[in-house]
Amino acid sequence: MGRDIKKYHLSYIVCWSLLLWLFILAGGLSPASSWALSSQDAYVRAKRDYTDFKSSPHTKYRQFWLEHIDKFKKIYSDEPDGPVAPECLYMMASIYRELYRYSGRPGDLSASIDMYERLCKRFPKSPWAKEAKALLAKIGRPEDNAPAGEAAAGAKAEERPKLERTPVIKGLHEVKDIRSWSTSDYTRVVIDAEDQVPFKEHLLKKDPDIKKPKRLYIDIFRSCLGPNLRDPIPIMDGLLRYVRAGQYKKDTVRVVLDIESLKKYKVFYLLNPFRIVIDVIGERAEKGKEKDSGQLTLTQQLGLGVRRIVLDPGHGGKDCGAIGVNGLKEKDIVLKVTKKVKQKIEERLRCSVILTRDKDAFLSLEERTAIANTKKGDLFVSIHANSAPNPEARGIETYFLNLASDEDAMRVAARENATSTKNISDLQKILNDLMLNCKINESCRLAEYVQDCLVGGLTKRYEQVNNLGVKQAPFFVLIGAQMPSVLVEISFLSHPLEADRLKDEGYLNDIAEHLADGIQKYVRDTELAYLPVQGRTQTGLRPEHPSAKRH
Repeated sequence: MGRDIKKYHLSYIVCWSLLLWLFILAGGLSPASSWALSSQDAYVRAKRDYTDFKSSPHTKYRQFWLEHIDKFKKIYSDEPDGPVAPECLYMMASIYRELYRYSGRPGDLSASIDMYERLCKRFPKSPWAKEAKALLAKIGRPEDNAPAGEAAAGAKAEERPKLERTPVIKGLHEVKDIRSWSTSDYTRVVIDAEDQVPFKEHLLKKDPDIKKPKRLYIDIFRSCLGPNLRDPIPIMDGLLRYVRAGQYKKDTVRVVLDIESLKKYKVFYLLNPFRIVIDVIGERAEKGKEKDSGQLTLTQQLGLGVRRIVLDPGHGGKDCGAIGVNGLKEKDIVLKVTKKVKQKIEERLRCSVILTRDKDAFLSLEERTAIANTKKGDLFVSIHANSAPNPEARGIETYFLNLASDEDAMRVAARENATSTKNISDLQKILNDLMLNCKINESCRLAEYVQDCLVGGLTKRYEQVNNLGVKQAPFFVLIGAQMPSVLVEISFLSHPLEADRLKDEGYLNDIAEHLADGIQKYVRDTELAYLPVQGRTQTGLRPEHPSAKRH
């Protein structure tokens, strides 16, 4: 009897075991996927804890660094072939390397190298392995293992002094953030600082003997590093690899750009708030640079044409722009007009149209230009509505980037830049180094087409349309644009008649029609300059529909 009971229990266990495995094989339960979720959750939690740790005062205690390494080590040890195994190896290597920046212990650097090498060997096809290989090629250089401030030239890694957090000195201004926009041949980096401070740029030439690429760095004086800028910022776009920031001296922050390839660069600053802008241009972009040559531009000679247009509705979000006498907000009016222009251009021309914003959202001025450059626009048109202290001021005017042509142009630039006329005057001192003559010439030509079509078209249907002409001024939003670019002021919100017109959808539609006419005429002129007679496309202006003038 006892034997029968034991046989029964054994059969019962075997039966249920078989049923359980059949259920698993049928997809009812996947141990691997269940474990993958738990390991991923553990990784996310460990990474979040490490991010919090880096901004805490505990970074000066070695034991806390090792505890965070152990968290990733446990996840990796539990499942060395799991879905987050490469990330865990990468994080362990990165933490050891960051710890070495503080401790100066050669063993920490060796442990970092071991982890990177293990990652490359075990997971060669992982994107983390690619990044690890790039870092391995650099590790051992003093400037890469110290906080962006470089150790003495030629010093060995183990000779570096112990690195401590620099105490905050009274009177220093914080470097708060670093932002970037990039493509394979253009990158814009913006350094946000608490207040205006002096800075100086340096370019170190490539040194093949010690396998060092070009490096561009900015020393920002009377400054301290913000708590969010401890980690290198990966860009990896073919132009730049990383942007690194560190406390080089007690009162100097150094920002280093690790450069893959560079043809030229520009560094300038903008105000309110103060920020340093770095435009890096690659060799491919430089090859396409336009130069004046006789009566035809290089664009016309090579037949590059216009394939992509970037339209920029000014202001947005927290920035209302000008407020009209009737309560209209500039940000709302120009967004409506820009959307109409986009629709009309897409209907008429074989080119794409990109908006910097398509809703009520805030964008910084430098970001708008960066969008135009990274989207590889062929034209950039920023659309605004004007305002003036004198309520009698009215009319339409179109600007291109250059030194201010008169006091009114200075005033308009100061308003659109959200700064003072004094700051505009200071900016003009450095503007000559920021502008390319060919872009000025093409921008002037585009501005003339837009202004002529806007004024000419509106005059046929409205009275008292005042032509303020084509002007030049240093608008922040146009600085650094790699294509012909203009800023158009469509009417005055401060003038009672024009403010009333800007409430009328018909008037806004007419503005969009004629603004599109100006862009189309510029495109047609460029195309006709190089296309053979048989192949010329019919991109003429829309036929006029005469009607009575409006008041």
